[in-house]
Amino acid sequence: MENPKAKILCVDDDADLLQLNSTILQSAGYEVIEACSGNECLQRIKEIRPDLVLLDVMLPDADGFELCKKIKEDPEMFGTYVILISGMEISSGSQVKGLEIGADGYITRPITAPELIARIQAILRIKITEMALRKSMERYQMLIETMNEGLGIVNENMIVTFINDKLCELTGYAKNEIIGNPLLAFFNLENQEILRNEFNKVRNNICKPFEIKGKKKNGRDFYVIFSPRAIFDSSGEFKGAFAVLTDITRNKEIEEANTKNFIRLKTIMDSVGDGIYGVDRNGKTIFVNPALLRMTGYSEKELIGRNLHYILRHTKSDGSAYEREDCPILMTLLKGETFFNITDEVVWRKDGSRFPVEYTSAPIVEQDRITGAVVVIRDITERMQAEEEIKRLNKDLEHRVVQRTRQLEAVIRELEDEIFERKRTEEKISKYADRLKTLSNRLIEIQEAERKYIARELHEGIGQTLNGLKNVLDMMVNTRPNANEALFDIQNTVKDLLVRVRNMSLDLRPFMLDDMGILPALLWHFDRFQTQTKIRVRFSHDGLNIRFRPEVETAAYRVVQEALMNVARHSCADEVIVFIKADSNNLTINIEDKGIGFDYSAVKALGNSAGLKWMQERISLLGGKLFIESSKGKGTRLTVTLPLTDMF
Repeated sequence: MENPKAKILCVDDDADLLQLNSTILQSAGYEVIEACSGNECLQRIKEIRPDLVLLDVMLPDADGFELCKKIKEDPEMFGTYVILISGMEISSGSQVKGLEIGADGYITRPITAPELIARIQAILRIKITEMALRKSMERYQMLIETMNEGLGIVNENMIVTFINDKLCELTGYAKNEIIGNPLLAFFNLENQEILRNEFNKVRNNICKPFEIKGKKKNGRDFYVIFSPRAIFDSSGEFKGAFAVLTDITRNKEIEEANTKNFIRLKTIMDSVGDGIYGVDRNGKTIFVNPALLRMTGYSEKELIGRNLHYILRHTKSDGSAYEREDCPILMTLLKGETFFNITDEVVWRKDGSRFPVEYTSAPIVEQDRITGAVVVIRDITERMQAEEEIKRLNKDLEHRVVQRTRQLEAVIRELEDEIFERKRTEEKISKYADRLKTLSNRLIEIQEAERKYIARELHEGIGQTLNGLKNVLDMMVNTRPNANEALFDIQNTVKDLLVRVRNMSLDLRPFMLDDMGILPALLWHFDRFQTQTKIRVRFSHDGLNIRFRPEVETAAYRVVQEALMNVARHSCADEVIVFIKADSNNLTINIEDKGIGFDYSAVKALGNSAGLKWMQERISLLGGKLFIESSKGKGTRLTVTLPLTDMF
């Protein structure tokens, strides 16, 4: 028996026939389940999932043909085999109808027990074979979908009929975007020609792998190796081909990157001035750069494949043999050691001459294995000549230094004597400078005192006398109606003289500077300056509402007075800006006009400006600083800083 464990559902509304079929099948070792109607049949199939249904064509509640069709079309009953059996519908037409709707067999009664069992066994063998084939197909499908390579099938016209998921991943297209389209649509003209040629070879069963470039959906290139196989039918007619596509895009990118790196490295090697060559594990030369060829006079052909120790370094500089076992390059190959800046060696040219070198030897390591070495050679002939020249010059210099040192010692002794005398002179000058500063301060004090005294004398003495004379003349003019013209002239002259005396007194020293301080004195002066010159003064200040030391107030007033006088005389400006600020350390005066300006450097170099010179001296005596910025056509800016430390 093929399968004694198989489950068979017997469906028949005739109890005797149902019992007979069940008995025959049970005796053959099958597990039998019975049903007597169409509805019960469907229910049993869903419950027990039998391997085969022996279905009577004529049932009271269902037509056997329709019931068979329903079983075959229902996904939940997929894989259920159905054999129709009938003693009434036995014509060939009925049998054809049953087989066309999906029945797996058709049995007509009467039938013997052995024939029934044989027919059942034949159907079950077919089912077992089909299930095995289905499992094989599923494994094959899983293998295709999970393989790392793309797989595609085309028909004899190069139309794509199948692709796997990996090929979709490779190209970026979905299956429905590729299947049914010409294979050539996914390649450019150059690669289309390659595909046509290779496909024609496959038609003739000449199947060889080939490399080709395609275009992904996103426009980027991809590279694959096509491994095609032809498909022929049983008559030998060509039906298409399938191919395994191995993605080599990453390999291509690495190859292109390596090519670019090689080109860059070769460019570097060809352009450097040092000689460079590489050797393999056995010391055979695998590459040399042009600089080494120029140094030695050999051609590339004469060096490649040979051990350069016996060509370039066979003899030491002293003429003794240079054994290869003593060469650091051999240690690099054997132990992977790197040697830097090896000197005291020579390289021999093709013409037999030699030159001194400095070289470096480094290992080439691939996958943790020493596969060779790179040697960099530098011709140090010029450097050694320079070193010898330096030694000669140093020796000459040492001799000259000794001589010069003796001369310098004598000069130093003379300088020490001169410095001693200069220090004594400087001390005297310093003392004279201190005395001069004291005298200058005293002179300014006396000058201001004299100004103050003369101003008071003019105001209180001569001014009062002139005022009395004016009053007498006014009385005479008023009491004599017939006063003559000479008397009037005398009266006017006295008035003019009185104004001049008053102005002279104020110019010498305004009394309010001593009595009220710097701020009232400046305000009075600005008002008087504007009246006399018609030049507007824009004045602002910060911190001037207190008194300062008299010498500071006097210096500040005189600086402003002198500056405004220079504006009126030279600037041609119609406005002057004055800003004065006092803080805990300094009194700062800023005076600026937009007049014609002047070349300050030239005026300073000539030294003929008495006003600027006087201003600088007065400010310096108080430890202050004067800054003047001016150029022709750009106005003038004057800044004065007077120290106030310990002056409040």
